[in-house]
Amino acid sequence: DDIFTTGLTNENGQITLTWDAVMSGNMDITVIKRNHRPYEGSIEISDAVGAAVSMNSSEIHVNSGEETDIAISLHNYGTSMADDVFVELFSNSEYVTILDPMMTVGDLETSEGAVVNFPIYVHGTAYHMEELSMFLKITDSNDNVWVNYVPVHVMGPSLFISGYDGNVEPGVNTILGLDMENNGSRDMLDYSFELLPHENQVFVHSPSIMINELLSGQQINLNDFELTFDEDIINGSVIPMELLITSSDGYSRMHVVNVTVGDVRETDPLGPDAHGYYIYDSGDIEYELAPEYDWVEIADGVGEQLNISDSGNGNSCYTCNTLERVLPFSFTFYGIEYDKIQINTNGWISFGEHSMSAFRNYPIPGAGGPSPMVAAFWDDLLTGSGGYVYYHALDDQVIIQWDDMRTYDGNNRQTFQIILYNKEYISPTATGDSEIKIQYQDFSNESDGYYPNGGTPTHGCYSTVGIENHLSTMGLEYTFNNVYPTAASRIESGTALFITTGRLPQVSLSIDNVSLSSNSLGINISTNQEIAGFQFELLGITVNDASGGLSEDNDFVISSSSSSVLGFSMTGTSIPEGSGLLTQISFSDYEGDGICFGTDPFYNVISNVFGNSLEVDWGDCYFITANGDINDDGILNILDLVSLANLILINDYLIAGDLNQDGQLNILDVVILVNTILE
Repeated sequence: DDIFTTGLTNENGQITLTWDAVMSGNMDITVIKRNHRPYEGSIEISDAVGAAVSMNSSEIHVNSGEETDIAISLHNYGTSMADDVFVELFSNSEYVTILDPMMTVGDLETSEGAVVNFPIYVHGTAYHMEELSMFLKITDSNDNVWVNYVPVHVMGPSLFISGYDGNVEPGVNTILGLDMENNGSRDMLDYSFELLPHENQVFVHSPSIMINELLSGQQINLNDFELTFDEDIINGSVIPMELLITSSDGYSRMHVVNVTVGDVRETDPLGPDAHGYYIYDSGDIEYELAPEYDWVEIADGVGEQLNISDSGNGNSCYTCNTLERVLPFSFTFYGIEYDKIQINTNGWISFGEHSMSAFRNYPIPGAGGPSPMVAAFWDDLLTGSGGYVYYHALDDQVIIQWDDMRTYDGNNRQTFQIILYNKEYISPTATGDSEIKIQYQDFSNESDGYYPNGGTPTHGCYSTVGIENHLSTMGLEYTFNNVYPTAASRIESGTALFITTGRLPQVSLSIDNVSLSSNSLGINISTNQEIAGFQFELLGITVNDASGGLSEDNDFVISSSSSSVLGFSMTGTSIPEGSGLLTQISFSDYEGDGICFGTDPFYNVISNVFGNSLEVDWGDCYFITANGDINDDGILNILDLVSLANLILINDYLIAGDLNQDGQLNILDVVILVNTILE
């Protein structure tokens, strides 16, 4: 007879199968998943020889927030006695506490049964029908071990967050409301909710919020969370906000609320996907990571012409259109390190071993085509008639160029390239992954494909551009079937894409030790990279000179204009990793509105020893405040007047006393302070 089973997958990917019948023989098993190839196999179930103890209990129901005993029935299905049976109950769930996990059963004769009771406490944060992942380990004195899954199901509340409201935009302070519903079987009583900040992107100003009662089936809008979204958040970014839920018994659980910040525009990057990848295009000019089209020609004798060919329409032999190359550096893609790539004539590369050639393009991510994949122009392409694929490897980058290729459907010419960057030469990304650039010298996406009514499609629709991981479960599709998502500008000749998970700053600069009396300030640096050169603007003042600091200590040539400072070495020296004073600035003409670094990346850049720009955290503006509180006691009174008069008499300077911000202390500051105190 057929046996239908259910499967439980734990966090380690292990599957536990359960079925009602007890018999020996072979069990055929089929595993299916959408967009995955089916797996077929078998499990051999041996005849019981000797002792064979197992539980035979049905489903057990427990209530959240209560202590209870669960009764588990055991039975010896074997052919001999099980001596000194001992059982241990354990769980992988954080929502249950087993108060007494070990029990001694004693001897069990053949066909004999026993019942054991385990006291447990189910936390108040255990949701309705929560999987408690409970297992019973059975042992005897003959070193037999049997592990059984214990089907325990919770009767409890279950919080469902259906949506949110508020002004969810980059740089905005707002009140966020959460639409909540208790769709469990029990009421939520005396629960607290705390929304947690997310890295340096979302700041939370509200304490935890109490809900005395949320009845089963009831809906509410909890709109008491005050948040500030960082102004640098990319429009359309999905921020996984964590909501800490604590029940009346003191146990907690985390609920993730995915908040989309800002409305996606064409001038925003595409992404992120679940791993954190973004695709920036040439039109994302508001972002520093937007790529510039800068063609690197390798088909003129610089690169190697690869010995791969393709006559189109899938007529090439299986290996004729794919060639492997070992990379000169380790390349990280979706968190996995690769040392080789597969280069295919049909406009894509894959990492690792050669697993599949694909001329027919599909949407990505998905089961069609190789995984992992970078698709620059995945379509049925032809070599010959001047069309070839080239490869060129350097220490800092690898370039693959499809030069003057033709589409099988339409015979349109395409020239494009993929550049893989060595991450050791540039600022690290947020996930540690490597970065990719795709450039299009000639782009003619006119191969519309055609799908018959039924059967296998002859060609995919237009080209596919994007990335996917090794499991084909994550990725970003920039275009397929000539359709682009909102954030994607249409690809044209002379455009570029840049694929990254975002960069982490390797250098931090700050404006410090500002003195209006001496018209000087210091630029401090903290870096984990050697610095070979720097250039920055200072706004709000006139720069007169720059000298000293680590720059002078390391033989840098320092030049300045009225608004900029530039430093580099003529002898090959560099500023080492560490922190300290980069250089001292003398200035004039302070305008009183703060001193700030410039924002144009063309004029504000720091270089490593390889001539690559580094990701920089440009510090906050320095605002000089003069509040008259000379003795710093938080009160303006006669004590401050006396202190200010003493500073004037000894010709000393303190910013707090320079109320008219003229760089000196005199009777004018005294008059302003007197009026301020009297007011």
